[in-house]
Amino acid sequence: MARETFYSRAHRMFWLVHLHDESAFHGYSFRLGGSDQQIDHMGRRYHVRLWASRSSQFIEKWKRSNANVFFDIDGHVFYLANASLSMQIYGKALPKGRFIVSHLSTEEFVQAVNGQG
Repeated sequence: MARETFYSRAHRMFWLVHLHDESAFHGYSFRLGGSDQQIDHMGRRYHVRLWASRSSQFIEKWKRSNANVFFDIDGHVFYLANASLSMQIYGKALPKGRFIVSHLSTEEFVQAVNGQG
C-alpha cells in the first residue's frame, strides 16, 4: 500500500504479477482454481474463480490493491478486479479465496496500462 501511495502521486500505477514460473506455488494455485461463474459487465466477460490453495493470503492481498493488477501466466494476461469492481460485478462482497478476472489480449493490456481501457 505504501508503494502504491508513493508511485501514484505523479504517475499512473499498475502491478504486473508474473505467475508463470513452473516452480511457483501461486501459478499452480491460479491454474487449478477454475471458473465458477462467468459474468458479463460493461461489455467485458469476467470469471469468478477460486484460489486453489489452503492459504488465500496471496489473492486477498492483491484484491485489496488500489492500483490496477494484472496477472501474467504462460503468456496470457488477466485483469484482477479490485474490491470495488468486484462488488459491481458480483453484487456483493466476494467470499475469502474467491476472485474475479478478465482475460486480456496483448492490445487490450497495452491500452489498459496506457490509461485507454
